[in-house]
Amino acid sequence: MKMQTIDVAGTGTRCIVAGEPGAPAVFLLHGLALTGDVWLRNIDALAKTHRVVAPDMLGHGFTKPASDGPADIPAKVRHLRDLADVLGIDKLSLCGSSYGALIASLFFFENKQRVEKLVINGSGSCFNTEEQLVSQVAKLYDLYAPTLTQSTPQMWHDRIGNNFFDKSKVPVELLPIAALVYAQPWAAPRWAETMATMGSAEQFRPFRILERLDQITPPTLVVWGRDDKGGSLESASVAIKRMPNAKLVTFDECGHYPMIEHPEKYNKLVGEFLGLVYVDHLTGSGARILSHACRMSIEGIISKRADSPYRSGRSTAWVKTKCERSDTFVVVGFEVDKDRPRHLAGLHLAWRHAGKLSYAGSVELGIDDATALELRKALDPLARTRSPLPAPVKGVKPTWVQPELLVEVAFPNASEEGRLRHPKFKGTRKDP
Repeated sequence: MKMQTIDVAGTGTRCIVAGEPGAPAVFLLHGLALTGDVWLRNIDALAKTHRVVAPDMLGHGFTKPASDGPADIPAKVRHLRDLADVLGIDKLSLCGSSYGALIASLFFFENKQRVEKLVINGSGSCFNTEEQLVSQVAKLYDLYAPTLTQSTPQMWHDRIGNNFFDKSKVPVELLPIAALVYAQPWAAPRWAETMATMGSAEQFRPFRILERLDQITPPTLVVWGRDDKGGSLESASVAIKRMPNAKLVTFDECGHYPMIEHPEKYNKLVGEFLGLVYVDHLTGSGARILSHACRMSIEGIISKRADSPYRSGRSTAWVKTKCERSDTFVVVGFEVDKDRPRHLAGLHLAWRHAGKLSYAGSVELGIDDATALELRKALDPLARTRSPLPAPVKGVKPTWVQPELLVEVAFPNASEEGRLRHPKFKGTRKDP
């Protein structure tokens, strides 16, 4: 990941960016008081499959609006639209934390043809009743306002920590950044403007989405910490029943920031959700549909009982079935098991096409202890000092071998570069 300042209609917009420019795009939007840095535990993980942009929204963080320019909710939504335009992004998904989820939802209402998916994280701004929201905003203002312009990292640790189940998980890197933000003379007044709008039922009413949930049609994932003090899980549970294409996933022992308190679980959940392609359902033979999917190089399908609604967690009513193909590969190297030097920890493979080798990646899964010993016995006599591959492979330094041993490997698919995804060792082959 890297930080950039991007000129958006004359406004220097600080963004954290990662991923390939041609990959599907996702914007990560922070909440009221913090910056794009709340996503530091998530950006690189999501960037494996997506182009990730985590901006400081207009009037927040280090994105300073023009001195006489607006930074209200409509201006924030326009600014994000213009940012997408500057980056050449036509369609995107949006993932918002708290207030950021509200802005993401409002972006959808203004740009329906551009939004593919939404992720809403612990957002009282989206799901609290008018009375609940006004009360919550008043509490937040009283908590932050007195010391905001003279804040210290310790103050931010205490304030942010109130929203964590486990305060030891507050990221230390966020604390000096937050203090630095509000050392800027413009930042606290802009924050106060936003709080004033949200704290006024009348002013905020045009931006409420609770009464428009049935119009949020994109696939939507709602993530909530069971110990979140900032948003009502009960309100969220009721609200998503009115959303035509939404599901709710809750995290135990988690406060307002599931992406920070449980990053590995969160990244897996959101990564899989963003990677799913939703299609019209097909009724018929599951085996036949899976066979067709595999021939199309699709990773797999999701099947369900016809009368079963979605429920989070494992279930026999909803089943994910992956495609699996297998092929024969040439072993070009192996990794030594550091704890057991006579074993190997994995094999490096190559495709062989028309007598030419091209690197296919490595495989570890499926090699048990007995197989590891047998493979070492077969490969040790074939060891060589130079790679048998025609082109160097960056970051790979195994024990190279003569390309003679053939193995069968199962895998769902491969990257454009020919690297196997989720490979599993099946056995050795004696084919010519």
